[in-house]
This record gives sequence, structure tokens and C-alpha cells, in this order.
Amino acid sequence: MSWIVNKDEKGFAEIRKKAKSALASMEFPGLKDEDWKYTKLGKISKKSFTVENIKKSKAVNEKFFSEASVRFVFENGFFREGLSKGSSPYIKRISDLTEQQLTSALAETGYVKEGIIPSYNDAFFTDGVYINIPAGTTVEGVIELVYISNGNAQASVVKNIILAGEKSNAELVFNFTSENATENLVNHVFHAAVHAGAKLTLYKIQDEITGVSHFSSENIFQKNNSVFEIHTITLNGDLVRNDLNIKVDGTGCHTHLGGVFVATNHMHVDNHTIVDHQKPDCTSDEIYKGIAGDKATGVFNGKIFVRRNAQKINAYQNSANVLLSDDASIYTKPELEIYADDVKCSHGTTTGCLDEAALFYLRARGIGEENARNLLIHAFANDMIEKIANDGVRNWILEKMDAKLERDLKPIA
Repeated sequence: MSWIVNKDEKGFAEIRKKAKSALASMEFPGLKDEDWKYTKLGKISKKSFTVENIKKSKAVNEKFFSEASVRFVFENGFFREGLSKGSSPYIKRISDLTEQQLTSALAETGYVKEGIIPSYNDAFFTDGVYINIPAGTTVEGVIELVYISNGNAQASVVKNIILAGEKSNAELVFNFTSENATENLVNHVFHAAVHAGAKLTLYKIQDEITGVSHFSSENIFQKNNSVFEIHTITLNGDLVRNDLNIKVDGTGCHTHLGGVFVATNHMHVDNHTIVDHQKPDCTSDEIYKGIAGDKATGVFNGKIFVRRNAQKINAYQNSANVLLSDDASIYTKPELEIYADDVKCSHGTTTGCLDEAALFYLRARGIGEENARNLLIHAFANDMIEKIANDGVRNWILEKMDAKLERDLKPIA
């Protein structure tokens, strides 16, 4: 399949060869594929995309989190040194690694999920970052990775890897944005090994303009007593698919997955998660919220595995959604697959309109219907964000969320 053409393909010959060989025998997922039954790829599979080093962006219009933070900027998958800021002894560009170094780093992450999106990433990736945090190191500030999509029918294909050493601590921001993008594609794959006692926190903000289709895959491998958190905020984009695959291969681990999306116009947002508990005495929780208006569509499919020897697992999963239009749709499917008998696992999902009792309460206190409605929507969306511990990141995301709601909904007077 010639879905993507890389005009600047360099290095990593064996990785690319293996991926292209796998792609030759693959077909795009269709409605009969259970994992893709609500996400139609027919239209996008007929398009073609080019990987080119086009430099259009003049600046990154985002505030910097702190003096200790660093920012690495990629435009259409290529590093933009002039837009980046700061440096770190723990970070290298993927393009600076040898094929053996990249293969070794990928092997250490321990979890590689097969599929068409990761295979395209292996075949056509241009760059990304490799982060190797030494044991016992707390990274000061935030590592911010900005991905800008520009141009027409362009593909941004990036690969990122982090090895979080024992008892290390780091926070990463994935900031996906776009400027003048039409019919563009983003393919982002992230691999991480979170070693014993380490903590890794990810914040992923997807705020690309209409005209960008986004496929993202995070593959996480956790060892003993590690903590992994991810907060996924989806605000814009045509078609957005997030695949999160976590292998909990240690005791005493905690895993937190949180997300909220606001889908308007004809947006389609699909969150797929897998948390695979393979060892005992671990906890996990995932809470996803969705708001769909106009003719937008949202999907949540979360699956928790508890393997036979993984006793004393406490796992919780919930999907809560609000429909703002008769033409909007949300599909949810939380799943549990449990092979152990000493566990505490639960899941739930709700989808409906705004709470009429809450609307009546606000209107009875003199608040107009439109403002009462918007207050409830803001509160529903921001509830997830306000739980973020990092003040700078939380306030930055809240500003983006409020801007999205006030732009696509009538503003609160």
C-alpha cells in the first residue's frame, strides 16, 4: 500500500524493511474489525500523503512552563531547532541513534503492539526523541514535545521512546497543533519502560485544526512499584484515534488513565485502551469523559485484563459522556477479562443529555438557559483537568479547554 511516501527517508533500513514487508500483507481495518467498527477509514485509506521537510512555522505561540523546562519542536515530523528551547543531557533525537541503539531501546520497552498504524510508523518515521533518565533522577521542569502539522496532504510520522530508570521521576507534554494544514495526517507512536519505583506522567493535548487526521499509539511497560499516568485532552481534529496499551509487569504498580474530549462539527474521536495486569497487588483506574455536539462522534473502548497469577488487583474503569445534539453519537464499551479470583474490578458507563435538575437549579437562581447550559458543560469538561497536580500544566490546559468551549459554544456572558 502506498498510503505514505517519504521523500526524505534516511537510515534504519532493517526496521523499515521489516515494517514494509508486514504492510504488504495488511489491509485497512473495516467495520468487521471489532477494534475499528465505529471508526471508518474508507475515505482516508484512499488518500495519499507525502513526508516532506517543509518549514512554514515561524514561532511556537505557547507560554513556556518554567526555566527548567525544555521544548523540542517538530514540524511535519522534522526537528526545528530554531523553534526549540533548552537542552537536556537525557534527551537525544531518534535520527541521531544507530539502528542497533534504536532496536535495543525498543526492546527494553517490552511492549510492541502489532497493527497497521505502528507498522506505518516503523516504515516512514522521520524523527522524534529518545529519553534515557538515569536511576534516582528527578527531571526538573517539564519536557515539552511540540508537533506542528502544516501544508497540504502532508504526513507527520514521529517516534518517541523513554526509558525511566529506577526511582526516577519525569513529566512530559505532547502538544499536537497545526497552522495551515489541509488533508494532513499525524502518526505518533510512543514507547516507554517505567522501571522499578519510577514515576512517569504524560499530558497529551490534541488541538489540531479541521483537516488533520491523527493516529496516536502509546505503549507502556511497567515494572515493580512504578507509577504511570496519562491525561489525554482532545479538542480539535477531523478523525482522532488514540490507542493506549499498558503492560503492568510488576507488583505494587499504579496506573492512571484520564481523558476528556470535546467533539463538535463532524469530528470523530476514538479512545481505545488496554491495561494488562500480569502481576499481583496492583491498582489501576481510568476515567474518560466525552462531549459531543453537532454531528460529531465519540468512541470509548477500554479493556482490563487480569491474568491468572495477578491476584489482589483493584481496577476501576468509567466512561461518562454528554450529548449536546440529536445528531451527535457516542459509543462506549468498557470490558473486563479476569482470570484471577481475588480481585476487585468494576466498570461503568453513562451517556445522556445535560442534567435537567441541575439546569433547573441554575435557572431558578436567575441564570439564563444558555448560560446555565454552558456552565454545566464547562464544569463537566474541566472536572478532569482540575485534578492535574502540576499547576502550570493544569492552568494551560484549562485555558485551552475554555477557549474551545467558548469558540464552539455560545460564550458565557
